[in-house]
Order: sequence, then C-alpha cells, then structure tokens
Amino acid sequence: MPFVLGQEEPAVEPLARYLPPVPPGMVSSWIVRNSDPGDWILDPFGSAPRVVIEAARSGRRVAAAVNNPVTRFTLEVQAAAPREADFRAALADLASSRRGEERLETTIRALYASECAVCGHPVEVKTFLWERGAPEPYARIYTCSACGDSGERSISPADIERLAGFSSGGLHRARALERVAGIDDPTREDVQEAMACYLPRPLYALFTLINRVEGLPVSPARKTLLTALLLSACDSASALWPQPPIRSHPRQLAIPNHFREHNLWIALEEAVREWSSTAEPVPLVLWPAVPPEAGGIALFQGRLKDLAASLNPVPIRGIAAAVPRPGQAFWTLSALWSGWLWGREAVRPLKSVLSRRRYDWNWHAAALEAALANLPEHLQPGTPLWGVFAEVESGFLGAGLIAASRSGFVLEGVALKPEESLAQILWRSKPAGASLGERVPRPEKAALVEMMERRGEPVPYITAYAAAAAGLMESPPPAVAGAPGAPDALNALQNQLKQVFLDRGFIMRFGGGEHSQEGGMWWLAGQPPAELTLSDRVEMDVVRALQKGPVGDVHELERALCDDYPGFLTPSLGYLKACLESYGQEDPPGSGRWSLRPQDQPAVRRSDLKEEEELLQQLGRRLGYRVENEGAVVWKLPDGGEQYAFYIMASTLIGRYVRSASYPAEISLLVMPGSRSNLLAIKLRMNPVLQKYVSAGWRFLKFRHLRSLAVNPLMDREQWATQLENDPPEISASQLSLF
Repeated sequence: MPFVLGQEEPAVEPLARYLPPVPPGMVSSWIVRNSDPGDWILDPFGSAPRVVIEAARSGRRVAAAVNNPVTRFTLEVQAAAPREADFRAALADLASSRRGEERLETTIRALYASECAVCGHPVEVKTFLWERGAPEPYARIYTCSACGDSGERSISPADIERLAGFSSGGLHRARALERVAGIDDPTREDVQEAMACYLPRPLYALFTLINRVEGLPVSPARKTLLTALLLSACDSASALWPQPPIRSHPRQLAIPNHFREHNLWIALEEAVREWSSTAEPVPLVLWPAVPPEAGGIALFQGRLKDLAASLNPVPIRGIAAAVPRPGQAFWTLSALWSGWLWGREAVRPLKSVLSRRRYDWNWHAAALEAALANLPEHLQPGTPLWGVFAEVESGFLGAGLIAASRSGFVLEGVALKPEESLAQILWRSKPAGASLGERVPRPEKAALVEMMERRGEPVPYITAYAAAAAGLMESPPPAVAGAPGAPDALNALQNQLKQVFLDRGFIMRFGGGEHSQEGGMWWLAGQPPAELTLSDRVEMDVVRALQKGPVGDVHELERALCDDYPGFLTPSLGYLKACLESYGQEDPPGSGRWSLRPQDQPAVRRSDLKEEEELLQQLGRRLGYRVENEGAVVWKLPDGGEQYAFYIMASTLIGRYVRSASYPAEISLLVMPGSRSNLLAIKLRMNPVLQKYVSAGWRFLKFRHLRSLAVNPLMDREQWATQLENDPPEISASQLSLF
C-alpha cells in the first residue's frame, strides 16, 4: 500500500493546535485515487473540518458525522468560505460599538495598557508572561511607537496596580459558570475546575466581548463571523500557551510552568487570517438532505453510531478520515466554549467529557470500537476504510487496529512516515459470509523479519511495532480476537508484542531509554548490515531520475518513490533531499528544479574513478609499496604484508565493502567524492548497524584530498600517515544528530 502524500506546508486554520495535524491534500488525494466524481464518501469522525471540506472540494459528496458543537460550527463556517473583508467589517462593527461612553475596542485595549520601560510613553502590551501559581505576571512584551523599544521587559508596579482590579471571582466568572452548568448541575464542580485555566483579566475581557456580540444589532451572517472570532478568542484567553512559544498540542488541562496571557483584541485581529478564505464556498446541507453531485457536505449533527442505520440507501464508495486522538483538553474546553457561545443546551452532547480526567489508549480503543461497531452491516462488502493517524505512537496505532478489527473490518495495508509521525491504514469491510479468522496468519515475528529483510537496515520502534501488530491483525490470535472488550484486546496485543521486543535473542536495540521500549533503532539480533539497503536503493533511484533529466519538483519525485516503495518501505523526505543535494544542484538556484551535477555525469565519474585508481597506484609506488589490484587498490610492504586497502566508489553504497571486506578494517579506506560526505553521515545516522561496522576502523578519503596529497613532491610514508586524517568527511556525532 503506497503512502499518500499531502502538501509540505501546514495549513492555516482555526484551533489548529487541537485538530489532527494532517497535511493539506492528503485525504483528498486518496479519495481522488479511489473514487469517482459524485461518489459518496463517509467521514465517520468529523475530527478535522478542513479534511472534510477538502474531500468535498474534490468533487465528492461527503457524509460527515460531527458530535462536537465547536468542530461542527468550525466546519460550517469554513465551508461557507467567508472573505477577509467580511471578517474585518464584522470586527469593525464590534470595535465601534459602545460600552458606556467608550468604544468597545478602546475598552478592551485599555486592559493591556502599560508604559515603555525606556521612555515612559504609553504602550499596549501584546503578551504578559506568567509563572504558574504566581499572583502577578513577571514580564510583558510590547513595542513602543515612540522610541522603538521592543521585546520582553520586566513588569512594572503600575502594571501590578492595574491588575489588582480583577478579582479571582467576580460577575464574569459567575456568568461563565452559569452558561455551562446551573446550580444543581452535577458537573458544576468539574466546570469550575476546568475554568481554572482562565485568569481573571482574560475572562473579564472575553465575557465583555461575548456580552456585546450577543446584543449587537447586526445580521445573523455577520454575527456568525463574530462568533467565529470569539471562538478563537476563547482559546487565546486560556493559560494553556507555553512560554517560550512552542508548537504545542494540549492534551490535558495542565497550565505550563511559564505561560502567556494574550491581548484579546490583538487575538481577534489575528484570528481573521485563520478564518478567512479565498476559495469558493462548499455546499453544506444537514443530513439526510443530499448535497449536489458536483460535491458538497451532508452534515450529521451527532455520533456515527446514530448515523450508521440511515446509511443503507446511500452508496458509500469509501470511508476516509483523520483518526482522532484522545484529547481531554479540547473536549473539555469545547464544553466550556459551547456553553459560553451558544448556551447550556449546546453543552448537552458534551456533558460526559466534563467529569472525565483521563483518556488512555484502552478508553480510546473502546471509543473507536463503539463508533465503528455497527458500520460494516450498512456498507457494501469490500468498502475501503482509510485512516490517517497523525502524531502516531504505538498505543494510538494499536487502539485503531484493535477497534477496526473487532468492528468487522479486515486489514489490508499499513504505510508509515515515522519522521513525520504519520501512519496510514487501509481496511475493507468484510465480504459477505467471511470471518476474520479465515485469512492465513502471519505471526508477529515473521512479519517483523519480512519487513526488516526487505528494508535491510534498522527501523524506528514505531515501524517495528506497526509491522508486528499488522502481522497479528491479518489473522487475530485468540487472545486478541476472543477478548471480551476492546481494552482487553488491546492489552493482549500490547503484552504479546512486549514479549517480542524483550527477546534479545531475536531483536536488538540501538539507543533509546531504559524505561521504555519506544525509542532507539531496532534490528534483527546477530544480523550484519545488508549489502544493499533500502537507503541504497533510494539513492540509486534518485541518481537514475537525475540522469534522465531535470527533476522539476522534489515532491513529484517523492510521490513516484512512494509508489515504488510502499508500506513500511516509504522513504524519508529528508533523506530524499539529502540524496538530491549530494548528486544534484538547483538549476537555477532556488528554483526547486534539480539537475545532475556536471561532475556526477556518468562519463565524468567513470573518468574520475579511473584517475583516482591511477593516482593511488602511482603514489603507492612512490612511497615504496608494492601495489596490487585485488578488488581494491592494495599497498603492500616488501615482505608482502598489506598496509592499506583502498575501495574506490562514486556513491555511498558501502555495505558490500564493510560487511565482507577482504582486508581488516584497520587498513581499509573508502575513497569517494567529497560531495558524498553529508549523505554518508545521514546514512550512518540512520543505520547504527552499518555505523558499528564502520567504527571498527574504516577510514574515508575524499577524491580532492587524495589529489592534493598526490601532487606533494615531498610526500613520504610518515607524512602520508599524518596528513591522511587532515580532511575527514563530515560524519561527527554532532552532525549525525542533526538528521
């Protein structure tokens, strides 16, 4: 099963840090490959609004079950594709509305007023910085329009005095609580606990804005746009923003040790870009209404298991989705935001999440099984279910495999890109009359051996885990298939695989921590490096592509290689780029078009190889050695003992030499172009088995260094031994760690 690529650039979208980080275009690319225009596609989870919209824009009709009011609202707004000008007009209405005698914008901005630490001129703080549990912030970030002072500055006494006007309670906090849970609501304490991630000032600012939007005399369409901006402000107002800023995906409602308090008016202005669109709107109707055949969305406001029974008349061609991860933070915040923006009734579908503190993989396996369990009986036999697992790890993958298997879907393939933390899995609904036990079993060890032998090099833990788990899922063992529930089945799977990875007579690990299997690189115990690895084959294919002519787009080359190397063989984009940089050049620079370097043209390299061989022969004789060519250029002492053995090559395909060299590693040198140094460093970083063999004493000699040594008229054996080490390839540990 080939890995389906998306676009490299991440999408700009609202609430992105809570949504599955699936590359743009990935799901729609699979849909286009596996269906026809006008076909029905089912998104069973509706966890990523952008993914649903992309599917509809591919000319398909998409049935999407969305149970979260926040996600549903986001989908509806984004499908309408509102323009930036519309948002700015709506925000202008809000800004100019009055709060007493003052414009609302002025009121909100005044909450973040301060003075320049250098010139004392009034400034507006963009961000206050806090330490968790502290009574006041410790710093502020601003830019002074008078003197230009900018950056992080200590908090001032005046800032602390202004902050004193906001108590930890107050009418706004009480109103925020009442909007979600009434006085007799059993979840009221849970709501209060969740609201602890909101400081008094941002909560005051947020409800000042919400109250004003509710009373603003504007059209429903414009109020929807303002509600969208308020939704982003609800997120910006929380204390779940670590300092320094990092790309975070909050899973729990845990305030960072150091966090940021945002200026909420600036947050509203910045949210405009996230919500605005330049694309055409996508038709969206409420299920069971039917969208146009040219493409659109039929939105079901509820859970998949409630939608499944009404799917029978609809010819679902395929199921494609971003598989959701457990996310206590987003679901709990969604309950708060739904109540704040739409009232208590909107919180009803989310009541159960308010009291749940932990979403582990066992819970997730059960939740996924509950969603998928009765779906196959409403599908045509053989209907594909294709899911993307973003930020993948073993528990996530195992939960998905178990849930789909127990729901009646048959595993067909797995494809991985570990460096991007992405997995894609394809199942099909069970053919009529079939049972899950009819397929020929592939034990987990056999699946691991097959995958590793095909790759010929060590793999990350997630790749090894996925191969072993998939081997079991092709015909689930009794311990998995017969478990009373998905959590029990997942535990059985995890325990079975744990024993595999503890068997050091079968598999070995390079690196990783002592307390977890999930780390390091894994390889078959006792196996030497392969003569030709997956990395070697990809390198050869990149060279062939460059030899055929310019490579116009690295991503087109990557797509072709993904088709050639499916499943667990999917090549890394980083490694692919390293191959291009080693053999190619951008022509012209910065264009993204790659052509073969002039010095790597086949005729030129053949000439180089012959020249290096002649130089070694001539230099060896000059230094008093007896020179022979026995699969390598060998310098021998007069008594016949070998002193140096040189293996000349134009590539980094060194496995066949270091695996079974005719001469000891201590006297062996690999002679190659200097332009291969970085590629070799990356290859050794990816392959600790190969690196271990190389570390036994192998040395490297660049073409250019050999030439400089060969023209030295004073060269003798002592100088040769000394100067040989003066121009090593860039394969230090610090460089290897960069990849």
